[in-house]
Amino acid sequence: MGLCIATLALQLTAISTDHWSVKKKNGSDPNLNIGLWKACGKDVDSSIPKVNINESLCVHLPMDGWKSFPKNSLEAVRAFAILGSVLVFMSLMCMMYMKSYKRCQLVCLVAGGLCSLIAEGIWVAELTKLKPADNKPA
Repeated sequence: MGLCIATLALQLTAISTDHWSVKKKNGSDPNLNIGLWKACGKDVDSSIPKVNINESLCVHLPMDGWKSFPKNSLEAVRAFAILGSVLVFMSLMCMMYMKSYKRCQLVCLVAGGLCSLIAEGIWVAELTKLKPADNKPA
C-alpha cells in the first residue's frame, strides 16, 4: 500500500509541474520550461513586451499562434496522465475497502501504470520536438 501511495504522490506532482521538458537555444541557460498546463521562460512569447530582459513569463498551453504546437498530442498526454492517476487512486481504494478483491487492485494498478507510460511516450514522441523560436504567430 505504501508503494501505491508513493506512486500516486509522484503522479500528482508530475501532473501539476511545468518542467516536463526544458528547451535551450544556445549555452546552458534554459529558455523554456514546458509542462502539461503552461510554458514558462524568457523566450515563451516574443509578442509580449518585457520590462526586464531577464524576466520569465508563463503562458497557458496551448498558446494561440504557436504554429508548430501539437495540440492534439497535448490533450492526449493530459488525458492519459490524469487517467493514470485516477486508476492508481482507484487501486488504492480497492486495497483499503475491497481487500477480498485482489484482482481489482491489480487491474487498476497495472492500467494506471500503462496509462502513465503511454502519456510519457506521447510526450517524448511529439512534444519534445518543440522549438522556442517556433512560437511566432502564423
